[in-house]
Amino acid sequence: MAQCRHFLSLWRRPLTSKNSHFHRSTGVRIAEQRAIAHVLARSLCRFKSIAFQQLPKSEQLNFLQVQLLAWQPFQESEFAVIIGSEAATVFAWDQQALLQRCEASSIPVQGMRLLPESLLQPALADGVVLRQCAEGVEGQVWQGGALLASRWWAQPPELDGWLNFQRGAGVAAPIQAFDVSVAESEFWSGEPFADVQTLSAMMTQGRLYLLAGFAAVSLLLALPTFWLLKSWITADERVVALTAEKQQLETLAHPVLHARSEALDALATLEAMEKLVEHPNPVVLLAHLSRLLPDGTTVQELELKGNRLQLVLLAAPGASRVAYVKAFESGGWLHNVHEISSENTHDGIVLVAELQGSSPAQKPSVPPTDDQSPGDDF
Repeated sequence: MAQCRHFLSLWRRPLTSKNSHFHRSTGVRIAEQRAIAHVLARSLCRFKSIAFQQLPKSEQLNFLQVQLLAWQPFQESEFAVIIGSEAATVFAWDQQALLQRCEASSIPVQGMRLLPESLLQPALADGVVLRQCAEGVEGQVWQGGALLASRWWAQPPELDGWLNFQRGAGVAAPIQAFDVSVAESEFWSGEPFADVQTLSAMMTQGRLYLLAGFAAVSLLLALPTFWLLKSWITADERVVALTAEKQQLETLAHPVLHARSEALDALATLEAMEKLVEHPNPVVLLAHLSRLLPDGTTVQELELKGNRLQLVLLAAPGASRVAYVKAFESGGWLHNVHEISSENTHDGIVLVAELQGSSPAQKPSVPPTDDQSPGDDF
């Protein structure tokens, strides 16, 4: 499939600003020539990097489709995906709004490519960069030629916001960029820096693979059926002998198959027990957090990946950000508690922490203050 896309790219017209409809927050700039694509400004998109977590290559496509269907930043989302060796780079946009803009401008969508502006900028090998976009600026973190993190601002961020973005992306302190100057980028032209697929195209591709698999299995099943039919017509005695031999083999193999079935059942039980041991109990975690949070705090979002916990909190009146960090670290279970920034959260505090072990080492005790008391506002 990748080779087919490569050959198609050799003869199709190069992508330029003149043969592409460009979508901004204020409307659509109509292409000067016959259009071959719709390009969306970074301000209209949302970004997500989905790690494959060492999954076999044969399972990565199904895993990615499940993750994209679960992540719906808009009521009707469409996605542009670049599949890498260890993770997928994903940009999402409001497909319903795109169709409405096209209908208002009387321009077609069917059969055209849909590409975010960011994918048409030059790729970096490694590093952090703040790039000028058609609207606003975009911060990017690159690692091994892959876009690891991206965030859009309407105006260049302050230094604190710039550093929070880098910390949230996992950039080590020694290599963080303290320069907030914007790198001027030439307007895009040519092709994206890697092969781009949409979610609908990936699902169509998956159905084609499934149909091809069914056809192959049907063919494999049909060939021995025809062979057996011919053998039965020409040599009935041979068929009887083969049937007897088959029954004998099934009798001999029955103990082995039974033992294998029991072993698989035991393995499933052990794996379930292992997951219960390795991962923290959600009820225990919620109870632990409820004892630590100041009264009046609202938990807007809670995400647990392995031992990494991310919370979006609506702070209680009078409670400072430092108070939340100290409260979490005083419990003895959460470590490396720090605040990060997120373009999807405007009013809340986004905190990230690491869980040491599957349960608290000791019962948390929050030191009392004059204006704070434990609460469980979930």
